[in-house]
Amino acid sequence: MASVFKALAHAESAYAKALHEVATSDAALFASSNIFKLFSQKSGRRSDALLSLQAAWDAVLESINSRAALHSQVAVDLIKDVAQPLGKFASAGRLKAPLSRGKGLLANLRAAESAYTSAKASFAKAKVELKRARRAYVTEPDLDRKRRLEASYAAARKTASSARKKLVRAHKAARTFADALTTSKLPGVYAALEDLERDRGSTVNSVLHRFVSISGSVVPAIKTACFALYSSVGAVDVDADLAAFVAAHKSSLDPTSMALIAPLDPAELDDVDLQGDDARDEHGSDSGSGRDGEDVDAGDTDNADNAYDDEYDDDDGDDDADSSESVDDNRTTVAEAAAAPKQGKVAQDTGRDAADARGRERVESAGSAVGAAVDSATGSATDSALDSALDSGAGSAVGAATLATPTASPYASVATAGDEVVSSSEYETDDDVAASAIQELIQRRARAESEAAAEAAASVAADASSPESEEEEDAAVAAATAAAAARRERQRLRKEQMAAMAAARARASGPIIAAEDDDDDGGAGRGRKAGPRGKPKAKSKKNENKARARAGSRGPGGGAPPVARGGAAPSSAHDPELVAMIRSLAAHSRHNDYYALFGIGDPRAPLAAIAKARRELTQKYHPDHQKDDTARASATEQLQRINSAFTNVLRNPQTRLLYNKLCKYRASYKQMTLGALNSDQLRLAASNLKVLLKDVEAENMPMDLIAEIRLCLGIVQRRLKV
Repeated sequence: MASVFKALAHAESAYAKALHEVATSDAALFASSNIFKLFSQKSGRRSDALLSLQAAWDAVLESINSRAALHSQVAVDLIKDVAQPLGKFASAGRLKAPLSRGKGLLANLRAAESAYTSAKASFAKAKVELKRARRAYVTEPDLDRKRRLEASYAAARKTASSARKKLVRAHKAARTFADALTTSKLPGVYAALEDLERDRGSTVNSVLHRFVSISGSVVPAIKTACFALYSSVGAVDVDADLAAFVAAHKSSLDPTSMALIAPLDPAELDDVDLQGDDARDEHGSDSGSGRDGEDVDAGDTDNADNAYDDEYDDDDGDDDADSSESVDDNRTTVAEAAAAPKQGKVAQDTGRDAADARGRERVESAGSAVGAAVDSATGSATDSALDSALDSGAGSAVGAATLATPTASPYASVATAGDEVVSSSEYETDDDVAASAIQELIQRRARAESEAAAEAAASVAADASSPESEEEEDAAVAAATAAAAARRERQRLRKEQMAAMAAARARASGPIIAAEDDDDDGGAGRGRKAGPRGKPKAKSKKNENKARARAGSRGPGGGAPPVARGGAAPSSAHDPELVAMIRSLAAHSRHNDYYALFGIGDPRAPLAAIAKARRELTQKYHPDHQKDDTARASATEQLQRINSAFTNVLRNPQTRLLYNKLCKYRASYKQMTLGALNSDQLRLAASNLKVLLKDVEAENMPMDLIAEIRLCLGIVQRRLKV
């Protein structure tokens, strides 16, 4: 904006110079007139020519007086309409608020960083102290002194666990604040600064317009310069001025200077043995009092670890929790083995622990397989990966694989978005029940396998400790019976799991409609698995091709339209008005695709990326960069669309959330317009559209979006009436 103010100052200087020249000429005219009057009076001549000349001079004097009054009015208007608005804008101090907010945000981030650094130092100090206490405890040969060192060793473990929990909490707080700062808070500060710069540009624009309208008609000498100055306002690079402004405040508003919080290294948290396994192993063969003391210490550590697991919800925390559970299981097994007098019970416990360890290994391997399948899953590949995961006893990862159904972008246009199924991962609320059911079924299956393995191990141990007899044969028969029962239980659980997954997959058929039945989903849930279940799919395709051939032989419009179970609406081919509404809806959806307008591929893109795209489009479609009037008119219209979409929709988080919901609903447009939904689904779609329409109207969003929702609602209601 400095360039604009500088140009305005030059214009005012030129205008003042022109006024001075006019005043000088007025003074000369007055002097000439007075000389002429004096000459005519002294000469005493009263000829007609002199009288006409006198009248002409009087007219000139009257013109001079009127022009002088007009010049005075121009000066007053310039002071009122140019100098005062600019001075008021400059003294308003509107830049102080965003600058203060940005400085406060950075101060809070640095405070969080300082707390994290302090917690990190405390944990490092606690680790050193723990290592020293552990070394002293382990290497002490005297039992009496060893017992005395137990208290200090337990206190050091407790202190290290508490320091670790505080470190995780401080890291989580600092990282959360840093993420929020870089994704939403600081971009908001820059957006406020940009708005102030644009407001100042608008003020200068209006001031110059008033300046031209006043001075151009009075002083033609500077009219051309004034209009040239006014036309140059549109070419001012506001973004460059904003960049220069931010550069001038680099010390307080520079996002690159922030030290972003990196993820915690698991080695920092897990390189210290907080359980004391080595010390317990060395001291385990000592007196009973020593074991009791270690049990108390282990209990304290378990409590600290539980509190740590509650605070630290990262993946590394889960691994640490699994390792601590494994250590606890091993400690329990050792204690029971030392206390149990019978060999059979020892074998049974050992078999159960071994089965649990195998189950955990299978869950981890299956979880990795399912994670890889989720990243590249399409069609039957997802189901095959899911089946292998189920066969290997995958845990909660099955829920993730269930939600990994093939999908298209929910922000595609009506012409391409109807054939795909929207990913149910975007609508996790509807699938939580299914995921919980699957998790419960898997846990039941794992418990059944563990019990079966424990019984088998117990029978083997009993066989090893007793001579061969009829009881041995009975035990073998019992083990075989238990194994068969376990297999039947697995088969039953598998069927229940597949049914739950089919229900979850059906609910993902569209964001605006209810879950369809397996027979009504267009074959989306059939014929995916390899083997005998794949045959009906081929058969259904063959029959479908035959039906299409028969329909084509009867000519266009021949035969009754297909009706799905539940009363699906007929085709719209016989209703010209409905066809026109469908075409209008497709045009509205393409026109209202704001993300395509901004060239944004990800609807979850941060506001800073959208603002950057807006600045680039503003430069591209600036009227001064166009060649002819037609191009300028088109560019102006495009700029209006861009500014309206950004200001009224994408900039506000609430309105953007509503717009994203509408984009998700567009994925079901083709199903609604082609009559692929039954009456129940259409009624649910109408209810959802009414709620969205009410919210959009309450937020005063653009009329184009309201018209699109009303048009879609009208199509749904027309389908219901048919």
